Amino acid sequence: MTNIIQWNCRGLKINLLELTLLVQSFLPIAFCLQETHLKESDNVSLKGYNMFSTFSKVDERASGGSTIFVKDNVIHSTVQLTTDLQAVAIRLSLDKTITLCSIYIPPNSIIDKAKLKNLTDQLPSPFILMGDFNAHNPLWGSKTHNAKVLTSIADRTIPKTSANPKHPSKPWFDDACDQAIGDRKKSERRFNQQPTTENLSNFRIFHAKARRTCRQ
Repeated sequence: MTNIIQWNCRGLKINLLELTLLVQSFLPIAFCLQETHLKESDNVSLKGYNMFSTFSKVDERASGGSTIFVKDNVIHSTVQLTTDLQAVAIRLSLDKTITLCSIYIPPNSIIDKAKLKNLTDQLPSPFILMGDFNAHNPLWGSKTHNAKVLTSIADRTIPKTSANPKHPSKPWFDDACDQAIGDRKKSERRFNQQPTTENLSNFRIFHAKARRTCRQ
């Protein structure tokens, strides 16, 4: 199975441990990460992966940013992009060659249809565009609506299912998932503050519990 993980990590350096655990659990060939909060001078690496990033800063402080990690035994090459969007793209040679693009759009930015089209026009087909668009729509529980561009694109490109499914789908994220993820985050913060063997063991326990709970 080919696994590709997309994650808004809200700070890559402070989440390297969790990234390592994701590698152990899912063996992904690639990660698409957003809000990495990296500077070009930062020395960050992930064993067994090559790293490609775009950087952003606000008032000289690292902010936003996108990164792709690719397994070093996968044949890959960079795609040169001409855009002011926070995007980075890589060509991967798998069973077939695909393009992978990671993008981050800050919350106060307008999702510009022309800029997105310019970006996708530069991506060799077939491509997968993964990212955090900070897009809001009542369809996924938001009170505001700024995702007209994305919903129109999705309407044209994503295959439709029946409006009246025979068996209603069960909700994926419930209170148990919320509690399990909250416990995992608390244990992770405790380990980051006090990196002892006991705290690492507790974090691994809560991490595994959260994964089991959300997969049920």
